[in-house]
Amino acid sequence: MSTSEHQQRVSVLKRNELAEWLRKPEKDFLIVDVRDIDFFGQKIPGSYHASSEIIVAEISILLQKISAMEKKPEKVIFYCQHCDDRGPTAARIFSKQSFSILPSATIYFLEGGWNAWKNEYEKVPGMMEEITESQPF
Repeated sequence: MSTSEHQQRVSVLKRNELAEWLRKPEKDFLIVDVRDIDFFGQKIPGSYHASSEIIVAEISILLQKISAMEKKPEKVIFYCQHCDDRGPTAARIFSKQSFSILPSATIYFLEGGWNAWKNEYEKVPGMMEEITESQPF
């Protein structure tokens, strides 16, 4: 698969679309929070933490876990504080490394990142959860 084909697997995910997915009982997706020192307070419910500072190693661990899953995710969403750099970069790296395991999955980064999500969903029940500790894969 060429670089441009890998990039086609990576799309921007609208916040309202993710909110709809979170409301459904069936979860066919994984959410990965790649914030670093800005990972504190709250996060998107069910998201896993993978520091962008060591993202290649973190993605290798994630892919090992996904390989062992009976039902593999159809979508993988990455986000950071603003999704200007870390989230999109992690999504592109994951897309390249995951193709053999998840050939039909769509890889996303969240439009506007955590800041936009928090501004929009801070007062909506079930759309944010407290970080009690880093939830690794």
